[in-house]
Amino acid sequence: MKYFYFFGNFFYICGYKPIVMRILYYIYQVCFALPILLVLTILTALTTTVGSLIGDRKSVV
Repeated sequence: MKYFYFFGNFFYICGYKPIVMRILYYIYQVCFALPILLVLTILTALTTTVGSLIGDRKSVV
């Protein structure tokens, strides 16, 4: 028999919480973390490229 627990606004069935949390974490990674990481990577590459093209190489010590 499964036991029900109430935490905040969520009901957890004993034994099913790890599976649900893994699914939610995977959805979080794909929908939020991955796009943010890609945007930051592209912005960093563009900033480095533009800075290298504009910057004066002789002023670097």
